[in-house]
Amino acid sequence: MKFSSKEEVRRYVWNILKEKKVCSFPCEGHIPNFLGVEETIKKVLELDEYKRAKRIFISPDTPQRYLLKHVINDKEVYMATPRLRRGFCKVEEYYGSLMDIIKNSKIVGYNIPEIDFALIGSVAVDLKGNRIGKGGGFGDREIRILREKNPSIIIATNVHDLQVFEDLSYLMEDYDQKINMIITTKGVFRVL
Repeated sequence: MKFSSKEEVRRYVWNILKEKKVCSFPCEGHIPNFLGVEETIKKVLELDEYKRAKRIFISPDTPQRYLLKHVINDKEVYMATPRLRRGFCKVEEYYGSLMDIIKNSKIVGYNIPEIDFALIGSVAVDLKGNRIGKGGGFGDREIRILREKNPSIIIATNVHDLQVFEDLSYLMEDYDQKINMIITTKGVFRVL
C-alpha cells in the first residue's frame, strides 16, 4: 500500500486500530494506546539493551508510560514535558496521570545527561527504522536531542503489529529521525 502523505498514514493507522477493536483511549490524534501494550513492555524489560542502560528516556505518551511503573526503582528515568514546553524532567515517582508525573518531577530543561535507552511513541513505523509520530515533530526533536548527548543511544518504539509497515521511506523528510528497534506483541525487530 502506498500513501500520499504522513497524515494519510496516521488516518489509516487510527482507523484500522479502531476497526479491529485493538485501540484503547487515546487513539485518534494521539500516539495510539493499544491492546497488548503490557506485553510489549514485558519484552522491553527483557532486552539486553534495556538491562544494560543506567539512564533511560520514556516519551510521555500513554503506551510508553506503562514502562515507567516497572522501572522507576531500577533506573534513572527522564521524560519530555508535553510539547517540550519545559524541556525534560527527571522522574522519581510513578503516578497514574501525566500531569501528576510532570508536577512531581524535577524539571531539568534541556540539561539532560547522557541517556542509554529510549522508548519513543509512534503512530507508524517501518522495518527500515522510519517513524511517523502524531504530527508536530516533537518526537523527532526529542530523538535528535537525545542523540546529540549520546550518538550510540538505542531508540526503541512499542507499537501494535498493525502499526508496522514494510517501507515508508518515500514519505520521510530531512528532519525525520530513525529508530533502532520495534517492539510488538509478536516480537522485537532490530532495524538499524
